[in-house]
Amino acid sequence: MYISTVALSSKGQIVLPKAVRDLFGTTMVSLEINDGKQLVISPIRNVGSSLSDYKKNSPLPFEEARVLAWERSVAKRYKKKVA
Repeated sequence: MYISTVALSSKGQIVLPKAVRDLFGTTMVSLEINDGKQLVISPIRNVGSSLSDYKKNSPLPFEEARVLAWERSVAKRYKKKVA
């Protein structure tokens, strides 16, 4: 577990500590506020890198590959099973 205190700027911005950014391994995060008014920051796999799963010579059209990559990325975040 990692606990840290960060400041909220006058513009509402926070800087995630480098240790957290390194742990997440992505530049995309999800912000959720739960019923207890706690902010939950969760990593989301970068959709752009998800496209690398589909080789250049893939039989899938680009748009279809992009949609599938997005669905898999979001499903991973929410632990849902996508075909």
